[in-house]
Amino acid sequence: MPTWLKLGLGFGTTILFLWLLLAGVDSAAVVQAVSSLSFPIIIQALLYLGLGYLIRVTRWWWMLKHIEPKVRMSACFWPYISSIAVNNVLPFRAGDALRVFGFRKQLHAPRASLFGTLIVEKILDVVVLIAIVGITVSAFEPLTLPAGFETGFIWLSAISLSMLLTLIVTTPKLGSAFEYLSTRSLVKRHGFSMGLQDIGSHLTATLNSIRTPKRLITMLIFTVLVWLCEGAMFATVASSMANLAGVGPWLSMASGTLATIIPSSPGHVGTFDYFTAQSLVFAGTSKTEAIGFALTVHIVLWLPITILGLSYLTIRGTQFWNLQPPKNPPSSSYE
Repeated sequence: MPTWLKLGLGFGTTILFLWLLLAGVDSAAVVQAVSSLSFPIIIQALLYLGLGYLIRVTRWWWMLKHIEPKVRMSACFWPYISSIAVNNVLPFRAGDALRVFGFRKQLHAPRASLFGTLIVEKILDVVVLIAIVGITVSAFEPLTLPAGFETGFIWLSAISLSMLLTLIVTTPKLGSAFEYLSTRSLVKRHGFSMGLQDIGSHLTATLNSIRTPKRLITMLIFTVLVWLCEGAMFATVASSMANLAGVGPWLSMASGTLATIIPSSPGHVGTFDYFTAQSLVFAGTSKTEAIGFALTVHIVLWLPITILGLSYLTIRGTQFWNLQPPKNPPSSSYE
């Protein structure tokens, strides 16, 4: 698909969901709902957000240290934050590409290993968020959800759990698959054999980080803590607005975040806001209050991390970027 078409579809999706979100809504009432947020509440929300990102970085470092035991947690902080910031302003998940290709010198890790950590992160995040949706919906009994919401939730649950199980079961065979591909005449003719073998070994080693029960449980604990912090941030913002108490903000957090899977503009404008607000409407909140809440939490999520990450990239430039393979590939270390 041409790049211009992908961009067009992404921004078209954003415009569609913004229209669905804001159609027929009193903008003055939305502004009034947003303005009810007090400074102490903002500070508390930012503290929960910061703690959540600290746990995210710790989770990533925990995976990386099984690949390169000498990697320091401090070396992981700015690559992670910068990648989120770039995702917030550029299309095509450019921040993920930056994390895989742009900080190899700083992290001393091959790109296949870094890519593997992204896969593990995404799958575990989706699994935990789906669990939160299930728990919060059950707490709203009797809560009638649109058929489309329930169908989408069931499909997403099935797909994400299947991906996790597939990852756990097939990882040991991944290295053999890359080894087989490296022996093909076409691959040998173009000199790609060694490269494929290296990619296969590094990717397999990284994905092994969740194959054993101990590692999988550890990663799930990290992931649950991440989303508990983010949910607490949503609940904190909700505490300053009327009729937003209870588990409604938690449902909106999980639903809005899962909606970012839908391709849209950078920062998930439109998709995140619509599903965050709509979840609250399902729970009995007025549309105006729900939209005010959704826009507020989106600003809290987007603005500080984007400023922090882009400021770092601007100040440090490309000092830490290295697109060439490490001279001495790190050895793997597993328990």
